[in-house]
Amino acid sequence: MPSIDSFSFWLGFAVATGIGLLLFWQRQRLSAAREAVAKQFGQLRERLTSGTERNWRDDVLRYAQTNHLAGQLFTLDEVWVPTRFFTPELEIDPARTTEDEDLNAIIPVFYDWPEMAATYRAPTVSIEEIVSGETPLVVLGNLGSGKSTFLAHLASRAARGDEKLFPGNPMPILVHVADLELPLKPNEDVSAPLIAAAQMRASALTAAALGRFLRGKFQTGQCLILLDGFDDVQPAQMENIAAWLAQFKKQYPAHRLLAAAGLKGYGPLTQLGFAPVHIAPLTQNEYTSLLNKWQAAWQTLRAKNRKLNSPTEPDLHLLTGWLRLNYQGRSVFELTHRIWATLAGDGRGPRPANWLEAGLTRLGLKPNERLGLNKLGLALLNAEDAAGLPKATLKEACTPAFRSTTGEMELDPNAFLDGLVNKRLLVKQGRDRLTFRHSLYTAYCAACGLATEPENIRPAMTPLWNWTLNFLASLGDVTPTVKERLSQPADVLQSEPLTCAQWLRDAPANVSWRVDVLRHLSRLTLDPAQPETLRLRALAGFIAAHDNSAAALFKQAATNQADPLARRIGILGLGVLGDETVVNNLAAYLTDPYLDVRWAAALALANIGSESAIVMLQRGLQGGDDTVRQACAQAMARNADLGHDFLKDALSSQDLAQRRAAVFGIAETRAEWALELLEKTSREEREWIVRNAASMFVARFTEGGTAKPKPYVAPEHQGWLLQWAAAHGIGVPPGKGAVEVLERALAEGEEPTRVAATEALAQLADVAAARPLYTALADPNSGLVRDAAYKALAKISTASGQRLYPPVMQRVASGPSGATATLNQPAARPTPSTATLQNKEPRR
Repeated sequence: MPSIDSFSFWLGFAVATGIGLLLFWQRQRLSAAREAVAKQFGQLRERLTSGTERNWRDDVLRYAQTNHLAGQLFTLDEVWVPTRFFTPELEIDPARTTEDEDLNAIIPVFYDWPEMAATYRAPTVSIEEIVSGETPLVVLGNLGSGKSTFLAHLASRAARGDEKLFPGNPMPILVHVADLELPLKPNEDVSAPLIAAAQMRASALTAAALGRFLRGKFQTGQCLILLDGFDDVQPAQMENIAAWLAQFKKQYPAHRLLAAAGLKGYGPLTQLGFAPVHIAPLTQNEYTSLLNKWQAAWQTLRAKNRKLNSPTEPDLHLLTGWLRLNYQGRSVFELTHRIWATLAGDGRGPRPANWLEAGLTRLGLKPNERLGLNKLGLALLNAEDAAGLPKATLKEACTPAFRSTTGEMELDPNAFLDGLVNKRLLVKQGRDRLTFRHSLYTAYCAACGLATEPENIRPAMTPLWNWTLNFLASLGDVTPTVKERLSQPADVLQSEPLTCAQWLRDAPANVSWRVDVLRHLSRLTLDPAQPETLRLRALAGFIAAHDNSAAALFKQAATNQADPLARRIGILGLGVLGDETVVNNLAAYLTDPYLDVRWAAALALANIGSESAIVMLQRGLQGGDDTVRQACAQAMARNADLGHDFLKDALSSQDLAQRRAAVFGIAETRAEWALELLEKTSREEREWIVRNAASMFVARFTEGGTAKPKPYVAPEHQGWLLQWAAAHGIGVPPGKGAVEVLERALAEGEEPTRVAATEALAQLADVAAARPLYTALADPNSGLVRDAAYKALAKISTASGQRLYPPVMQRVASGPSGATATLNQPAARPTPSTATLQNKEPRR
């Protein structure tokens, strides 16, 4: 062991002791200095990230405000009309009473055929009611319904720091799912695809620092992640995206997710906890607001741009008066092009194909370039990947349009494609893909190509092909396609005849296949053995066709004394047609023995809206029974010009029943003035039955609706099922075991329990859950269960994107009237029965 110098030892000891004492004496100052340095570093980091955050919010706002059809002319705010949503479905509860049901309960709401719901003003909810909370949402709608524009609006509000809608001021990230490079690479961070997709939409200044900034936000902050374009991807891509989303949600659970998808194949998202919400079409008031905003923005634009003025400029008020006609059943995409073409003075006709062609002509394309667009449409229509094609593939597709008869190239395909990107008709997706800015441009250009190349019509049952054929019906001959579709085995949704009915609206009046489609729909509508919801879907098909011959069918159905549902269908159909000559006939149904029919009559009279129709509703409010009074009051609420003043006067009537009914009507207006009037009534009304009704609606106004978007809940966590199982001495194991308990509840439970079981099976979005539903569809004892089973099958088909077989109609013994009755049976496993089919019992 080496010797230790004592002097050195004690010197070191003394120095160490002195330093220790010094640090101890200065510990507070040193701590303060350390905190000051940390604070300075934190402030520096905050200044650096705040600059990135400010730049990114500006980028998001700029992109969102211009990412709409007329983004090169106006900001989104200038022409934005707030989106409304159909009231979300209530949480499953067999014990729920139906005491509060009113005439809104019979309005047919079909998300894929929403025209009737818009016509009769089915209840809707606002953006604030839908978005409030932390539940992940998936916004569902047809192509052109405004899903992307809605997400852009949300991104704009979040970018501006709208804490009323988004508490905590989350960081908005708006991307198209086709820009996500998936699946993940080995050892790749789950946030990497999202960051890369966001960088594609960022400015060069922001993109360099965005990766580090967003990674920090994912770890410590709160983000609002808006995922657009799920209806542009194929099922295989959807699986990859859903798998990635599951990983992302697990690793970063604090962030809010909102997605936009089509009406089919969205099941993987609901299984991840996304609550489905459905976009409602524009009502008359909302369409009028859209017109007014476009007119104001157009006039401002004309004042700035003299090129838009001409010596023969038409009267804008006359034009907008014309535009108010025949808007029903058109998508926001179609209506926007109609308004634009009319105001620009280059509209070419009354059909969507005319309006879209006007927009393409406005781009100043040469004839061969216009032909090139058709080639691009066909290539993208037939692509396996609906989210665009590589530029090289599109270059090859459009090259024939630019080759002269001598074989020389008249136009460089690369320059053509680049020019379309600059004109905002094409957009880049992912690293090297291009596609049309909107899928309906793809459909229209493809339809123009098929009109001259009918040999290339090889349709698939996809939304994009259906829209392509819809455009083609007004441009060419789709007779072979219609005949082929009507001869195919039907699915549970009757997709083929209903889709063909939509094509009738813009097809020439003399097409040979019109009769075939209407005959098919007529059989479905009038057959009392069909499920109620299927018959109403067939009515929706008639409405979508806009065929004048439907009036005769509706009148026939309305006089069917043996079938209350047929009467309801006929009355609702006549109301949509708006024929004033049937007002007296419809008024007679206000005394029908079935409540559903009385409600339908009130709705139909309100939609006709003539002075004579409103008079009939006024008489019903003044002299009918309580159900008729309430129905007439709620119906008059739909007519602001003639109905609202009468309702206000009725609130001061000497007739107690009339005052109470007026409360329901005033509440139905959902207007700001209504709340003030109801609050006054709840305080000053002398009769408690009227005060209570007013107080009930005041509470609903102030507390908001009870139907909030509900995410999927696994069966083993559903309270009603746990209670039912406990009462029967069984448990509810997770997974497959819980589904088996659901099936048992469907087979053995009381009617409310069985209906709840059908709803729970539908939420699984799994075709494996269909078999017990087909069995329930054949139940001879409960029309309510049968119709609930049909609705569940329809929901499984749409959510999964899979075709399900329709119920097979099997003849059985004669019923009490001597007529042969029928039972709905599953196509895969028909089960004979001798029971008589009874329709779902209408309300009396």
